[in-house]
Amino acid sequence: MRVEGCPSGTSENFPLSSKAFAGPLPCTTSGLLATGLSVDNNSHNNQVRVAEIGTATQSYICVQAVDSVRNNDTSPDTLTLDRLFLFPTPVAVADVTAGQIGAPSQGSYISTGISDNTREVISEDQVVGGFAPYRLVHTWKFTNVPGGASHTLHYEGFCTGTTLDKFQFSWAPDVGGSPGTFTNFSTQTAISTSTEIAADSNTFTTTATTIYIRVTDTQKSGTANSQNTLNIDHLALKTTP
Repeated sequence: MRVEGCPSGTSENFPLSSKAFAGPLPCTTSGLLATGLSVDNNSHNNQVRVAEIGTATQSYICVQAVDSVRNNDTSPDTLTLDRLFLFPTPVAVADVTAGQIGAPSQGSYISTGISDNTREVISEDQVVGGFAPYRLVHTWKFTNVPGGASHTLHYEGFCTGTTLDKFQFSWAPDVGGSPGTFTNFSTQTAISTSTEIAADSNTFTTTATTIYIRVTDTQKSGTANSQNTLNIDHLALKTTP
């Protein structure tokens, strides 16, 4: 969810809460949950504020703003909203087996749909040639990616192994039902630690509504003599309108 606006009057703030419901309208106030967003009277007025509100399981989403001073409020305040809207963050709809090196030993793309410590676990596989290095290449497919000015990949995960490898992410648009040319994200868009990280990639632009995300170990052939295992908790594509 994204909100842009400002209050006027005193130093009162307006926190936002939301809930998903099946209908019918209007929305009732029971069951609303804090979003972590608040339109505050400070130096951040009219700046875009962003929060993830979870996976919608119902047809409607209700958003409510409530003033922060609930008792003895004798000064009127005005909340002015420039924009308030929801934007989908697509998750993977399939594991792509073409070109895969290292099959999932636990979970699948479904495990990456939400951040819940239920992970897709993929171990490097020993390939033929040279010193029989351990390699990993895995691709996920995302559909219904909304149009926008730019996109980022949100990823959560960690890797394990005797000597930790680095797992670099890249993206490609769909071309005729298959991945087009993959473009690497920045070198920081990678997993290389045994402690789980949650991070966003650098931005990229595309008009494609189907996008592929690939992760590849960065070891060169003949140098990866230690097997690593990649654990992915969550993957999602975020869009800036």
